[in-house]
Amino acid sequence: MKRRLLICFVFLTLTAVAFCSDKNPSGSMILTWPSESTPVVRLIFAKFNEGPSVAGHRTLTSDVEVENTWGHPIRSLLLSLYLFDKAGERIGEASISVSNLEAGQKAKMSVYASSIGMPARMRLVPVSVPPELRQFGPARNVSYFIKTVPTGAELSLDGHEMGVAPKTLRVPEGHHTIVARIDGYSDAQYAFDIGSEDGDGGGVTLELGGLSRDTIELRDGTSVSGDLLSVTMNEVEILVGGKKQIFDRNLVKRILLVQRVPTGS
Repeated sequence: MKRRLLICFVFLTLTAVAFCSDKNPSGSMILTWPSESTPVVRLIFAKFNEGPSVAGHRTLTSDVEVENTWGHPIRSLLLSLYLFDKAGERIGEASISVSNLEAGQKAKMSVYASSIGMPARMRLVPVSVPPELRQFGPARNVSYFIKTVPTGAELSLDGHEMGVAPKTLRVPEGHHTIVARIDGYSDAQYAFDIGSEDGDGGGVTLELGGLSRDTIELRDGTSVSGDLLSVTMNEVEILVGGKKQIFDRNLVKRILLVQRVPTGS
C-alpha cells in the first residue's frame, strides 16, 4: 500500500512540542520536550476538533497550553512536529516555534492544522536550538577537506569508509581519527577535534609513508603497486598479488622502485 503523506501546517504564536505524546481520558495529548526526565517545555493539547474540509483535507483546531519547565528563559526554539494516525502512518508535518517564554511561564493559544486524518500520536524532532540547549539538538556537522600525498588514498573516519581523497567530509562535533591508505604505501593516521565554535573550511593534508613495493603510475592518474618484473621498449610487467600484469609502455607515466636488500647466494 502506498504511504500517504501530507505536509500539515500548524500555526503557533508561542509554542513547543515533544518527542512523544500520551493521551489522557479527556482526549488531550500531553507532550514534553526533550524527554520526561529532562523537560524543557510541556504542552497539553486539547482534543482536536474537526472543521470544514477543503479538497478532502481536514481542518483541525486544538487549544494548547504550553509551559516552560526548564527554569531558564526560552528565546528561540524551532522544532518539527510529526503527526501520526492510529496505524502509525505519518499524516502531517509542521514547524513549531517557541520564542520569548520566561522560566515557569505558561501560555495558551489555539492550533490550526490541515490534515488527511485525525492525529493519534505526535512526535517532535529538533531543527534549530539555542546554544544553551544544543545538547538536545540535532548533530552539528562541519565540512572538513582531506587531501593525501599521493592522491587517491582510501579514507576512513572513525572506522567508517568515506571514499577516496581528495574529499570533503561532513564531520560532527567531537574527537575523530582519519586513516588514509593506498596500496604500496604505509598508512597515514590523523586525530583531531571538532569543537562547538569550529566552522566549515577546515582540513588537512596527509602524507602516506614510504613505498613498500614498486609502483607504476599510469597517465590516467591511477597507480599499481607490486614487484616490478621487467621493462622493455613496449611493455612493463609487474607482479601484483601473485599475478602478472602487463602494461603498454606508452601508458606508463612513471615507475617508482623501492630499495631491496640483496639476498646472499
